[in-house]
Amino acid sequence: MEVDLINEKLLLYYGVELDGRPRYRVVWSSTQFEKRVGAFNEFYGSIFLREFVGVRDVPKYPYDKDRWIVERLFYIHNAEIIAEKPGSYEPVYVLKGPNSEFLPLNWRVVDLVINYAEKKPLGIKLTDSDWQGLEEKEVAQETEYFQDELAEQGRSNLFAFENSVFMDSTRRL
Repeated sequence: MEVDLINEKLLLYYGVELDGRPRYRVVWSSTQFEKRVGAFNEFYGSIFLREFVGVRDVPKYPYDKDRWIVERLFYIHNAEIIAEKPGSYEPVYVLKGPNSEFLPLNWRVVDLVINYAEKKPLGIKLTDSDWQGLEEKEVAQETEYFQDELAEQGRSNLFAFENSVFMDSTRRL
């Protein structure tokens, strides 16, 4: 099945969180339910029966039925949702057209959406350690630039006033 293949690729390209769950996944909206705490109105047909306050198993996407959804695992506390593990999968993108029509599942679209969400350049598949290496290189370049500035001018142009002084808090006077 194509969804299984796409979820395997998501696992391979985008990895897992610390608890071992995939960072991203693709799901069919009509199969997703969540336990929510709240006040729920019960009806028999169109006749209102009562208001129930408590926990209910409710559809996660009642507004987007029968659609493919790209989800990301977020660790945000939501008192309304009862979950077995901390964090919950939240929608990043719903595969539907401009008039809410069904769109088929497509790896290229899923990859494009997640690359945009991650703000990574398209077509480049780098691991987290690769991204960390690039960030460390950028920090090293900035450090070298400011060291050169200090060597040339004896002070950084980041000081707001001419008489500003840097006090190193790790050293004693």
